[in-house]
Amino acid sequence: LQGRGAGAPPVGVPVAVLAALSLPAAIACGGARLYLPLLRWSGAFPTTILYGLLPPLAALALGRQRGGSSARASRLALRAHAALTVALLGVNLALA
Repeated sequence: LQGRGAGAPPVGVPVAVLAALSLPAAIACGGARLYLPLLRWSGAFPTTILYGLLPPLAALALGRQRGGSSARASRLALRAHAALTVALLGVNLALA
């Protein structure tokens, strides 16, 4: 980083930002017929997986790693939460 200012980003950051923004921008230039359905899909699936499915699965995995000391009711609740989230993803997939 020699010769770069103190506030300058690391060397690869501008290239990474350009790469991350160029594909969505190119798709958006293709028109609303393509971009809007993709935008609708991107909100339904990744958000549901990230905030609905991954937390209970992570908690179940942590409980298993720690010797399964969590209560049976907690495990059942986490499994039910994960199952409901999978059902919600199924509904989203059917409506997409």
